[in-house]
Amino acid sequence: MPSDKTRSIGDFLIDYSGKIDSTEVESVSQRNLMDIFDEDSTLKIKRKPLLEVLGEDFLVPRYQRLYSWKLEQHKDLWNEIEEMLDLEVFFAQENVQPTTKLTDVFFGSIFIADVDGDRLEVIDGQQRITTVFLILSLIKKKLEDLEVNGDLETMRTNAVDQIDRMIFRIPDDQLSKEPAITYSDAHNNELFLCLIGDENEKNEWLKSRNGSDGRKSDSRKVEKLAERLGTDVPSESPDHIYHPESNERLLQGFEFYQEKISERLLEANSDSEKAKMLINLKNYLLRSFIVGRVEIMSDSSPELRMNIFQSLNDRGLELTTVDLIRARIVNRFYRDDDEDEYVRIWERIVRDFGTDDKDIRRFIRTYLAAYEDGVSKLEEIDKDNILEAFSLKDRDSHEISSKIASIDDAKRFLQDLQRHAELYLDLVDYESAEFENLDEKNTKDILRRLGKLGTRQWRPLILKAYSHVDEDSSKDFLNLLETVEKIFLRLAISEYRANTLESTFVVSAHKLDENLENSVSVLLEEAEDDLSGLFGTDFVEVLIGSSNLSSNAARLILEKVSDQLLDKNNAGRPIQEEIVMKNTELEHILPQTFVREDSDDPLVWCRNFFASTDITLESVDRGTEAYQLIKKEFIEDMANMILLKDVDNSASGNKPFSKKINYYYQDDYFENIPTNWYFTGSNPDFSEDMLDATGSEDEFWNAYWNHENFLKRRSELFAKILFILAVKEDEFSDFIDVEENRIRPQDSLKDSNDNEIGSRLERLDFELEADGKLITNE
Repeated sequence: MPSDKTRSIGDFLIDYSGKIDSTEVESVSQRNLMDIFDEDSTLKIKRKPLLEVLGEDFLVPRYQRLYSWKLEQHKDLWNEIEEMLDLEVFFAQENVQPTTKLTDVFFGSIFIADVDGDRLEVIDGQQRITTVFLILSLIKKKLEDLEVNGDLETMRTNAVDQIDRMIFRIPDDQLSKEPAITYSDAHNNELFLCLIGDENEKNEWLKSRNGSDGRKSDSRKVEKLAERLGTDVPSESPDHIYHPESNERLLQGFEFYQEKISERLLEANSDSEKAKMLINLKNYLLRSFIVGRVEIMSDSSPELRMNIFQSLNDRGLELTTVDLIRARIVNRFYRDDDEDEYVRIWERIVRDFGTDDKDIRRFIRTYLAAYEDGVSKLEEIDKDNILEAFSLKDRDSHEISSKIASIDDAKRFLQDLQRHAELYLDLVDYESAEFENLDEKNTKDILRRLGKLGTRQWRPLILKAYSHVDEDSSKDFLNLLETVEKIFLRLAISEYRANTLESTFVVSAHKLDENLENSVSVLLEEAEDDLSGLFGTDFVEVLIGSSNLSSNAARLILEKVSDQLLDKNNAGRPIQEEIVMKNTELEHILPQTFVREDSDDPLVWCRNFFASTDITLESVDRGTEAYQLIKKEFIEDMANMILLKDVDNSASGNKPFSKKINYYYQDDYFENIPTNWYFTGSNPDFSEDMLDATGSEDEFWNAYWNHENFLKRRSELFAKILFILAVKEDEFSDFIDVEENRIRPQDSLKDSNDNEIGSRLERLDFELEADGKLITNE
């Protein structure tokens, strides 16, 4: 026996069986190092090491979730493994003493059912079995790369053979082998074989993948995947392939353990130490990881097996809604002639959504809200309600009726659900959609603005309407979509919240006729009942009193108005080229930092805009009421905003207007954006010729953007906004004139604007007068 010495895990082998008999390879009995799991302990769980559970042929049924372990679960498992890898043992003459004793690891329960006498159906535990197989395959590959001799060579060969027979089914002729665990889902099955197999399997997996749209979230570059797999890019392979989330998680798990094992092997000084470390790791997993093997009766019903699956968690991961729906669909079609067809329909839906549980739930909520009469709001449908629609039995206690209570019902429902999933994705992923029978540009512009507003309440109504679109109803659908947008843009101007109208769109969806002819009137009837303040004279008052708008809302409103005026060409100006009204920047003319603290004339904006020389720096300090009032009621008013498209508005900063106006004209699109026309030749008081003639006269131009021109522009701009956001032809006829291709504010609108801005200036006067710094507006 060697002299006293502390040895690490790469210096000896742990003898689990008591059968290691070698003068060349040092070994230590397991019982000297570990506290053995006691079968008679209070847990009352029969001791089953993984060695006695694996080695069977396993089948992961369709109702199981796809591979879902994340980094957190892998770290937990690796922390348990590292307790063995960190083991140090003090060898003292005739005995050995570990620095700390290891314990067996309880690795959860594995539920299985022998359903066909050939393979065991894994009801719960597939995540753990799959992960252990990944680790074992990595140990095997690492062992095969080592050069060792003598007894250790024999032990290395035996370990490789044992792992091979554990993770593969190897026929007697040794000519072929398949994984010992088979997934019903083809994607996980093929990638799993790729990961545990050799170079050929990796190449075959990459070659067998279908091409995919590289813009989609579930698409990956073949070149990148080949690099991660450590192989070459196959010839004639597509640039991108479909790579769902479950595949990505499987690959990430493989990479995690590959990195961790490689890091630990760097601590070894020789191949001999590496071999012993790897053999110990293999034995520790197979002999010290204890599972509770629960075997379900072979004649148990598929419904019982599915219910057991639903009630279990796998290492702290709760089943997602998608997992549970999948289980119920599989159970409904169990042993039906069309089982494969209809299970694949659901799997295609999941694939189309990139396996994203949240997005799939949003879609199903929208679908149910559109068609379920008992639902009046989207928020009424939660996870439990969604699952009620996929219940195997219709129950009186459920708020949502079951859609799969019978085979025939389930077939009709899944076909309809798939069709609506495609339509829903058109609406939310509009950029890549092709809107047949519709004005594609207008449709996409409206959907983009609704998305930018952060709204979803409209989806049940528009999804149902979109499902009825054909050549005859396309105009009616677009009118409906445009009306929805106008309502939400009005809402953005008001102080109402979007969820105020949630029931409006759900109830309207329930009242919708297939021909869509009356769809707008149905919606307006509900909307006017729910929120009358958004219509007619009430909305004019809301618009005139509006201030402190979010930049996002203001930009989208100005985009909408400009977009529609360009289409209608209602402002009497020829348009030189088509302008795509998106990706614009919102510019505040009176700047947000209106005090130019770093200049020789810090109050140039205040002096000119308010036509006053009495304002002092102290009176508009950031902490004053006057400062807040100017920000809210003048700067953040739409009358103070324009759109720029191909210049960076940050470059103009808070420069005086004489500098800003020259900068605006560097934007090639500036003059052709209708909401900017107050500063162009469309305004008789303002033309580019005048700009050229007097551009050097700073005082003239600095004084141009004052509260009086602000008020004039406000009336003209608001006339355009009312014209474009009208939902009925004569809704705002008392406030605007539309004649000779011009939109003009009537006196009623001008007077209301005069009163509003006058009262704002009076409030500002009052705040400044309180400090003895009165401004006068002559």
